[in-house]
Amino acid sequence: MHLKEATLANLREAGLPVADDSVFLGPGTVLEGCEQNGSEKNCRRRLAGQKYRVLMQFGDQIGDFVQVEANTREGRQTLFDEYDDWFGERWWMLPNPTYGSWEPALFNNAWDQPAAARTQAKRDALDYAP
Repeated sequence: MHLKEATLANLREAGLPVADDSVFLGPGTVLEGCEQNGSEKNCRRRLAGQKYRVLMQFGDQIGDFVQVEANTREGRQTLFDEYDDWFGERWWMLPNPTYGSWEPALFNNAWDQPAAARTQAKRDALDYAP
């Protein structure tokens, strides 16, 4: 919960109406009976759904919207395909190309590979026009 005040201050600075008693479901939020796995958001989504009807979600990767069971390119693509109709209707993606759980999916989560091999796998995954 150490990020609550900084997060709310950032939202206010952007001109968003944020109440002093705003509910903050950031890292460290606990839902009894739900096992938190690292920074994934499944427990926080369940907690929000108990009290609120969520109309829109914003995130920078698929794991911000739904639990990623298989952190591989194929596993993530399966989720994108399954929920394709939700993007632009319920979910909005705000890209963050600098880091995220998508990154190790590009090299099959094999952190034991040399850094050069991981970098090459990421370069190979780029979709660009020369």
